[in-house]
Amino acid sequence: MKNDKNITLRMPEKLWEEFKNTCDKNGAVPSRVIRILIQKYIDKNKKEADNNEEDS
Repeated sequence: MKNDKNITLRMPEKLWEEFKNTCDKNGAVPSRVIRILIQKYIDKNKKEADNNEEDS
């Protein structure tokens, strides 16, 4: 059995179109694209967390 994990990301429609265009015909997504998206997601959340700490 594969160890698949699901992840849900919110992204602008334009970015979603670019994302779909990078996928293979069968829907597979290149791992480099996943790494980039996850890193951007982490960076964005880190910035938001830092901003929230400054507001406190």
